[in-house]
Amino acid sequence: MRDMKIIKDTKLNIAREEALRYQGYSKKKVKKPNQNILQITEEEINRGYNLFKPQGIYSLIKITCFTSKGRINLENELVFRFSKSIINQLKGASRLLVGVVTIGDFLEKKVSELFSQGEYPRALALDAVGTVAVEDFSREVRKLACQEVKEQGFKTSRH
Repeated sequence: MRDMKIIKDTKLNIAREEALRYQGYSKKKVKKPNQNILQITEEEINRGYNLFKPQGIYSLIKITCFTSKGRINLENELVFRFSKSIINQLKGASRLLVGVVTIGDFLEKKVSELFSQGEYPRALALDAVGTVAVEDFSREVRKLACQEVKEQGFKTSRH
C-alpha cells in the first residue's frame, strides 16, 4: 500500500446559495427566503468558519482481485463491496483511490445545542452550512488526490 496522504488546515468556501438550497430555497423554487432567513444564513456561515476543523485522508491501494459477489479485494486484506454497476466500471482497474473527509464535530455539537435551545432557524442554517462545507472539502481532496495519481500515470474515473 502506498502512503496515506493527510490533508488539513484547508480554507473552505461556503456558497450562500448552496446553504440556502439545503434549507429548501433554490432559484428553481418560487418561494424566496425572507430577509430574516438571509441574515441568519449569513451569520451561520460566519460562525461555521470558526467551527470547521477539516481533515481528509486518501490512499491509492492495489487491487488484488474482483470477486463474483460484488467485492474488490485489496492489498493488506482490505475488502470493499460495491454494486454490480460500479464493479463493471472498475473492471480492469489495478488500483483503487480511497478517501475520507470530515469537518470535525464542533459544528454538529453547535447544531444540537441550537436545536435544544429552540433556535430552529439557526440550527437548520448551520446544519446546511456544514453540509456545504463537507461537500466543498470533499471536492478539494478528490481534486488533489486525482491530480496526484494522474501524475503517477494512472487514469481516474468518478467511481
